Amino acid sequence: MKIEFTPDENKRIKGTKSSFFLAKFGFYLSALLFIITIISSIFYPEIFPQKQNFILTPLLLFWLYLLRLAPSQWKQFNRDVKNISIKTIRGTALLHSKPGFRILFSPKSQLTVDGLTFDLNNYPPKQLFIGRNVECRYLKQSRLLLSIIDLKTTEQNSALTIETTLTKREYNILVLMSEGKPDKLIARELNLEPATIRTYNSSLYKKLNATNRKDAVINAKLRSLIDVN
Repeated sequence: MKIEFTPDENKRIKGTKSSFFLAKFGFYLSALLFIITIISSIFYPEIFPQKQNFILTPLLLFWLYLLRLAPSQWKQFNRDVKNISIKTIRGTALLHSKPGFRILFSPKSQLTVDGLTFDLNNYPPKQLFIGRNVECRYLKQSRLLLSIIDLKTTEQNSALTIETTLTKREYNILVLMSEGKPDKLIARELNLEPATIRTYNSSLYKKLNATNRKDAVINAKLRSLIDVN
């Protein structure tokens, strides 16, 4: 099966491209202005006084420091997108502040899933599913968070889909099967032939992704299709 980005992931990638481009542009522009400032202060002191140099140089160095990772992150990101380098991880979603000393800006939020940490980069807060068991798709090298799926909701929806595809007869057989009754007794209670029950069993196994009666009952209970007790 070919791995592809979903439409929502493509939108996120497009937005991230714009952010990385602006960051990379700011880095190179700051570097260029820094070089021009130094050269001008040395060779043209009458045009560019030392006082201006003392003000602009620290400011440009500060922006260079903030944007220092932009070029390498841009390369990693482009490589991931080109190769469709998608990784998947499952675990509990935990939100915390990004470690580090900050003066001018408030700490950024990060998401941790099964020991792996992601920068949110404007990821929608309502779609983080904090404290729940989730599945995350992300780019391998740049570790850009692409999408988050709430596994509990997905499993519930899957169970509902299976439940609606079970016929009334299949459901009745499943309930009797969960009570440990053999095919002959189930056939007698439902006024059917044992061969007919075995045909229904094959259909149930396929829908419940099971290979025998025991697995079918276990999977049905896990999906809350029948009473666990």
